[in-house]
Amino acid sequence: MMQLPTGAGKTVIFSAIAASFVARGEGVLVVAHREELLLQARDKLENATATPVGMIKAGYKPDKKAMLQVGSIQTLARRFDSLPPFSLLIIDEAHHSAASSYLELLQRYKSSYVLGVTATPARIDGQGFKYIFDRLILGRSVGELIAAGHLCPYKLFAAPSSVDTSGVDVVAGEYNQRQLAEAVNTRLVMGDLLETWRKYASGKKTVVFAVNVAHSQAIAAAYLAAGVSAEHLDGDTPPIERAAILERFRLGET
Repeated sequence: MMQLPTGAGKTVIFSAIAASFVARGEGVLVVAHREELLLQARDKLENATATPVGMIKAGYKPDKKAMLQVGSIQTLARRFDSLPPFSLLIIDEAHHSAASSYLELLQRYKSSYVLGVTATPARIDGQGFKYIFDRLILGRSVGELIAAGHLCPYKLFAAPSSVDTSGVDVVAGEYNQRQLAEAVNTRLVMGDLLETWRKYASGKKTVVFAVNVAHSQAIAAAYLAAGVSAEHLDGDTPPIERAAILERFRLGET
């Protein structure tokens, strides 16, 4: 398992590793759980290897002859019996690799090399990955990457007092999301979010992370009511709608 902070170049690095396998005539499968990750991996792999990359995902035409394949774990789980051999498996966002679908895939390719990449090598249930990976390789820290000019420096502004979580239950090391959302809403009212945004980020592209779906929807509605272009996005947003939202954000329309 290789750990590197977000933006440090995990996709570029595993593309270079994949290129060395392809140069020896060995097949490589990159596995991810979201379409954006698959498309990003496909583009980087094609640039690194100058060879076609097949997509194993519903809605995409397969290229079974390609030595390099990127696959959705959801689609792969339905096609285990028809998958070709691969010398190397690369698991993007590898903190998900303890899920049953990943474990079944790894069992099928137990004689292959496996590389998992993630910014956060940890699980919510507190368990590790020692039964999946042999060792953990820690990359450069965010501070080191900023100092070297690879990541942008950041400015941090905090609310004058923290959210009171004294009445919020903790289950398996994580706050109860419903109770946490109530605590956050009690302390950080929507007016605070709007005022802070206008003060520090007016006119800039902005991403707001919420406690849960309902909290995110309420935040988006508050910005819209104030005349600020905003859209809500969550894990259940349909793929076509999701792509359109992200494209509007990329173009600066949102």
